[in-house]
Amino acid sequence: MSSEQQDGRQNSSDGIEADNMKIGELLTVNEVCTMLKMSASTLNRRINPKSSYFDTRFPRPLRMGPAKGSLRFLMREVDQYINKLNRK
Repeated sequence: MSSEQQDGRQNSSDGIEADNMKIGELLTVNEVCTMLKMSASTLNRRINPKSSYFDTRFPRPLRMGPAKGSLRFLMREVDQYINKLNRK
């Protein structure tokens, strides 16, 4: 498979870029933090590969806009992550 994944997202150094996503399918950092009952700094540690708390299972963020654009998460990926946590 090339750099483009089957779900229409492309890998980038800072996350994943999405094509043709509906706004209702995207969650902000604050919404994900509320769903997971964690702080934004904890979330940032989970998605930062340089952090000792990096979680490879955690949903990868989407960058909205330029290189330092705001982060969004796909609702279905967050739901899947929560379901995996609940199965343990």
